[in-house]
Amino acid sequence: MRLALLYAEDASVLLPTGQTLRGRDAIAAYYSKLPAVKERDRRRIGPRKFFFFPPVVHATATASGRHGEKHSFLDILVQQSDGSFLFSFSSWTLR
Repeated sequence: MRLALLYAEDASVLLPTGQTLRGRDAIAAYYSKLPAVKERDRRRIGPRKFFFFPPVVHATATASGRHGEKHSFLDILVQQSDGSFLFSFSSWTLR
């Protein structure tokens, strides 16, 4: 799954259920089981805030789900040797 390529090999994703996905293969397996998102089902994500402390970037955002639920996102990206950034840690929670 191409989405998993945005994550470092040893990345972690913390799901709202408390489950932690560890590693790119686990992340790819999880996302490949989800149904395709239709355009009308996409969440509205508010403005992201980025905090640059190279080689680490923190990004935060909030989103409204299709049923009115609120989500908070936290992503940590780490700079790679080629200068690109990959996700090292991601989490989202329901508020």
